[in-house]
Amino acid sequence: MIFVLYTFCGETREKQHSAAYSLLSLYLGYRPEISREETGRPYVVAGPRFSISHTGGLAACSVSESALSGVDVERIGRAISKRVSDRMLCGLSGREAVKKWTETEALGKYIGCGVLGLKNAETPDCISFTTVEKNGFYITVCAPEEQDVSFIEVK
Repeated sequence: MIFVLYTFCGETREKQHSAAYSLLSLYLGYRPEISREETGRPYVVAGPRFSISHTGGLAACSVSESALSGVDVERIGRAISKRVSDRMLCGLSGREAVKKWTETEALGKYIGCGVLGLKNAETPDCISFTTVEKNGFYITVCAPEEQDVSFIEVK
């Protein structure tokens, strides 16, 4: 089971970042020490697997005791440049482009290479994307196909 905790928070990057890690602390019941893999992916030593994301006004943390996941959040009305759309999103525009972008970001976090590393990465088999729309935002999780995903708002 993958839990995605999310909260609506301040507009500043610092508040969003703090809120995302506070969600992880809430799940764990303590403030963990965060380490980083060589690729930059954060992890908790001897802790659950997690991924965080934040954007103007929303923070999210996907967490699981066993399953790897990647999470991304974006405001649905976000503008995506034609160049990015053509290069990475099959020329999509509007809501479809934003949804596809969250899938792309979540996949990069799942693999551990980020968006820029996807060009040289091999996409794993048997993954799925789960996307929900909450108050004008998309929240997308990339995870193994067999995993259930539960979205929980934290106020």
